[in-house]
Amino acid sequence: MQKKTLILVIVISLLGFLFLINKENKQKEYLESEIPSQKTKKPESFSIVLSEYNNSGQSGLATIETKNDVVVVKIRMVGTDQDISEQAHIHKGSCVGLEKEIFKIAPVINGVSDTNIIARWDELIASFPLALDVHNASGSDLAACGNVVF
Repeated sequence: MQKKTLILVIVISLLGFLFLINKENKQKEYLESEIPSQKTKKPESFSIVLSEYNNSGQSGLATIETKNDVVVVKIRMVGTDQDISEQAHIHKGSCVGLEKEIFKIAPVINGVSDTNIIARWDELIASFPLALDVHNASGSDLAACGNVVF
């Protein structure tokens, strides 16, 4: 009789253990399906700190985001001269090593530039690493630059 009881206890213990493992796996599957993975989720916007270059006295913040299948670039700067147009671009590479210009951005005037660029969001992300630069009024020197990171 003791042998049958021992076998019954072992079987019940194994069934309980299998039930707990199955429950844990189901919870894990549920959580993975409900919470998007940070590794696979693509960002929908970037903020870029534009740091002063060449003692320009200019700095700012830029945002790149997607809205209704359009990539929107907004630049807001301080220290710019009134009514002076300054060229801005998105380059491949970084501020330390600017490479090929990928997109021309509307000129920064009075510290502001808003541009809709013709590009798909996934194309932009595939171009990383990127940098956004603003030139001084003469266009000869960088006034500000920021690396696009996420």
